[in-house]
Formats: sequence, structure tokens, C-alpha cells
Amino acid sequence: MLKIFKTIIFLFIFLLIPSSASAATYYVATNGSDSNAGTLTAPFLTIPKGLSAISSAGDTLYIRGGNYSVGAFTFSNKTGTATQKITISGYENERPLLNASGRINALWDNFIVLSRLQHVTLKNLEIANSRTKGIYLARSNNVTFDNIWIHHTALAAIWAEEDTSNLIIENSRFWQNNKVNDPTCTSGNAACPGWYAGGQWMGAIHPRGSTSSTGTYINNVIIRKNEIFESYGECINAHGRVSNLTIEDNAIYNCWAPAIYYPNDKDILIQRNLVYHTNDTRFRRGGNPSAGIGSQKEDPPTRPGEMKNIRVINNFVKGFGSNFFFWQHIGGYLENTLIAHNTFVDAHSNTGTANSINILPGPHINTRFENNIVVQDDTTGAIGYSDGSVTFSNNLWSKTPPANMTGAGDIITNPLLSR
Repeated sequence: MLKIFKTIIFLFIFLLIPSSASAATYYVATNGSDSNAGTLTAPFLTIPKGLSAISSAGDTLYIRGGNYSVGAFTFSNKTGTATQKITISGYENERPLLNASGRINALWDNFIVLSRLQHVTLKNLEIANSRTKGIYLARSNNVTFDNIWIHHTALAAIWAEEDTSNLIIENSRFWQNNKVNDPTCTSGNAACPGWYAGGQWMGAIHPRGSTSSTGTYINNVIIRKNEIFESYGECINAHGRVSNLTIEDNAIYNCWAPAIYYPNDKDILIQRNLVYHTNDTRFRRGGNPSAGIGSQKEDPPTRPGEMKNIRVINNFVKGFGSNFFFWQHIGGYLENTLIAHNTFVDAHSNTGTANSINILPGPHINTRFENNIVVQDDTTGAIGYSDGSVTFSNNLWSKTPPANMTGAGDIITNPLLSR
């Protein structure tokens, strides 16, 4: 009797444990067939077929290595959970190439559309030669891009729209994006056919909330441990109404427009990034390196700018026309902003005078610039400019700054940085 009782208890507990038996694994390979079962030994041939097989939380699609020439496709309305994510990945140590070359798109169409997803991870993939964006993401929650390479795209590598939250982009590489702004991409250039040159651009990584007066934010975005370089627009452009944004531990260099740009955003942490410009002629804007880290108001004049609760700390920035900046476009100001423990080195200009620190008038509210190192040995640049509404203190300057940028605890000396 006791044995029967223990058996009943065991079965009762077993039934209470959530089952992952419904989770399935599918495979796509260049030698497969869409009439196959999608197993490792009998894989599907096409990526859309593999995606269509995903139906439950915990499902995984592995894409075997190889070159997949694919047209535009959409993956939408799929829901994983925090413990059973839906995963789309290259198989083991293989990195499949999703190659969009040969496709013709209108400029504002999209290549890979991800919409209304919950708890989905994409990893170990390479995406190239899109004549529009690489990935367009909208109306999704808890989406992660891990170890993704996206390059040679006409517009952004990743564009994330409003009504998206809890987005992570990490351990990835992005280069040669925004090639619509590449001056070599003129009509008839076989290197970028159909890329619609004409001065439109965006960030290589471009989270963007709504620009309408009643629009929503894109919330909780983490961009970390990526290499982002050779963008013909911004490298990171959190373009308006982005909140709870973290940009950390990235290497970012040779961006035609600002390297890290956050207009009209709030609750931002930018830390431990290596950001620099080598004065590469391909990525000069107006003949000069653009700007390193900063913002300006780009919302309509009828709505106040949201540039508040910002921390820019422990970054190394070198070689831009302005290493840190706040520009004036249509008003706006910084509020509750801390710029601290950064190293800003050698603003550079080829045609005029650069300002390493360039903070145009606000007036700014509770904005502090403290415990930074500012080195300006490059004779084409100056220490900087500020309107006087920013509080400066405890900074090390290699040269005497303007009077309204000095503060208690300042040191003026050569910090003897290793060159």
C-alpha cells in the first residue's frame, strides 16, 4: 500500500512540472529540401521554410553553414518564454551567410522583418548586401541579437521601432552600413547597384521611438560588446524617444556621422566604450571627422527635448571634430547629465578648428563635467567651448581651458598618455 501511495505522489508531482517536450529543433542546409522533415540528417532547404516550422516556445532553428541567397522574408507572431526562448542560430561553429545580393527593393522596404515577437534570440548569423536595412524589428519584447555580423547594407544594420522593449544587441560586428551615403555609390557603380544614393542615412544600429507628440518610447535597450565601424551614417543612433538605454563596452570607429548619438532620449548610460576616428578620408563629413559622443534636440519645436538623466562615464574618445558635444538644432538642453571619468584626446579638423568639448548653449540644468582627462596636442583643435551653464570640476586639462570651463580641483598638466 505504501508503495502504491509513493507512486501516486510521484506521478502527481511529475504532472505539476512544466514540460518542454513540445519544444522542437529544426535544421536548414544548402543541400536540404523543403519536402524533408527538417531534421539534422534531412534538413529543409530554405530559411523561410525553417521559420515556418517554428510553432512553440523553446523551438530552435539551426541554419547550417553556407551561402543562402534569399529574398525578403518576415518572421512574426511567435512567443517564447523567459525559460523557453525561441532561437534562430547558426549551427555549432558554423556561420551561415544570408546574402541579399541581386534583390531589388525600394529604398524604404525591408529585407528581414521581425514583428510581434516575444523572447526570441538570433545568433551566429551573417547578413550582407541588403539594398535596404539588414533587420527591421517592431512591436516586440525580449529580443536578443548575439554574435551577429551585418555588413554592406544600404541603410541600417538593425532598425528597431516603437512599441519594442527589452532589446539586447551584443557580441556582434557591424560594418559598411548606410551605403546610400557612400559617395562612390553613384548611378551605374557596379559595386553597389540599386543602392539609391542620395544623402539619406541612419545609424548602423538605430533604435527609434515615435516622433509624434503622443508616440511611445522604445524601452530598455542594451548595446554591448560590439564592434561597429565604417558606417556611412552614425554608428549608433538612438534617434528619439528611447529610454533606459545602455551602451557599454563597444569598440566604435570611423563613423561618417556621430559615433554615439542620442537625441531626445532619457535615462541613458554610456560607459567603457572605445570610440575613435583615424581621419580616414572615406568617413569624413564635410572634409573632417564628425563627432564622438553627444546629442541635440531633433524633436519638433512644439515638444520639449527629453535629453535628461544621462551618464557618460569611463569612455575613451579620440580624433573627432568634437569628442563630446551638445549641438543646437531647434532648441533643447541637457538635464541631470553627468560626464565623468572619460578621456578625450586630440580633436581634429582638416579645414578649420575643432573643439574637443563642444557644449552649445542650453541653458543646461544640473549638468556636470567632472573627473575627466582632456588632452589636446593636435594643433588643429582646441580644448573646447561651453556656454557657462555646465558645472566643471576636478578635470585634468593638457592646456588651459576657457574660463567658464574651469572648476575646483582642476589640474593643468601633460598626463603623459602612452602614444
